[in-house]
Order: sequence, then C-alpha cells, then structure tokens
Amino acid sequence: MIARRKRLLIGVFVVMVLFGLARFSHAQFNSSVAGTVTDPTGAVVPNAQVTLHSLQTGIELKNSTNSSGIYRFNGIGPGSYQVTVEAAGFAGKVINVNVTQDQVVG
Repeated sequence: MIARRKRLLIGVFVVMVLFGLARFSHAQFNSSVAGTVTDPTGAVVPNAQVTLHSLQTGIELKNSTNSSGIYRFNGIGPGSYQVTVEAAGFAGKVINVNVTQDQVVG
C-alpha cells in the first residue's frame, strides 16, 4: 500500500516598507515575509520547516512555524524569493514571491 502525503497549504503575507528620509541620499528598504501553514482541513501545522531563498543573491534563511503555524522573516530587501515549506507526513510546497511594494500574497 502506498502512503499518501497530505498537502501543505501556506498563506504568505509579504509586507514591504520603504523609508525615505530627506536627510539621506538613499532610501532604506525593510520588508517581511510571513504566513501561516495549514493542512487541507485548515488545521495549523506547528514545527514546519520554512526556507526563504533569494533568487538574486542565493542567500537562504531558515525558520520554523510556531505552535499556531505562523512563520516570519524580517529585514529582507526587495527582490524575488522562493518560500519552501516542509513538514513530516506532508508533501513539500514551494511558492514564488516578488517583494516590490506593500502587498499581501496568499
């Protein structure tokens, strides 16, 4: 018998804040990627492993969901990212996120 793996559903909320101060000649960028990992029934998935991968720089950040299934990556710049979520007993999920302005994705 072949074991079926449940699918992970992830909501990703991308928030980017641009701070432009007149006294500086350049703008400062600060953004976050956050979301909630749930299973097909809507139940949250705690301790899921979440990876944020920058497609421009190759830098990866790793985090895990809390007991409410929530994860967050703070202090990232604008660009294209892949969010990968993995949890025991579930098929992995990958989504692409473009951070360019204030937005909610998911």
